[in-house]
Amino acid sequence: ILSQSEMCTRVCFAVLALFALSLADVNEKGVKRTLDRGITIQTITPGTGKYPEPNMFANIKFKGWSPDGEVIMDTSGLPAGFTFKIGSGQVFECLDIAIRHMTKLETARIECPDDTHYGIGGFGGLVKGHWTIPFEVELLAIRYKA
Repeated sequence: ILSQSEMCTRVCFAVLALFALSLADVNEKGVKRTLDRGITIQTITPGTGKYPEPNMFANIKFKGWSPDGEVIMDTSGLPAGFTFKIGSGQVFECLDIAIRHMTKLETARIECPDDTHYGIGGFGGLVKGHWTIPFEVELLAIRYKA
């Protein structure tokens, strides 16, 4: 039979252990994770708060590169960033999926397989088929309304 102080100590340790497990879900800097459809995400700068959900609005800045390092997409010139409704198909599928695994003010490197952006056909002369496109994305804000 445990004394009251021993029981309290065990309960306190159990609560601390659960708290530590919940912290393990936070996006750690430098840890590369694989998401649905072979999309990978690696946190550069951790953010704060909860993950956004479908039908919320995400405000982002992003830059995408070709395999040879040429910038092929860049929204850094947009002072207010770029806003889209999550899950609505307004952006590449890879960005739509990856943004749901980021928190506010997080910056991450996202690698998008060809079947999650322009597809195997590519896009004109700019994006060739079968490219995996790396993006650097910053999640500036999450809102319920545009």
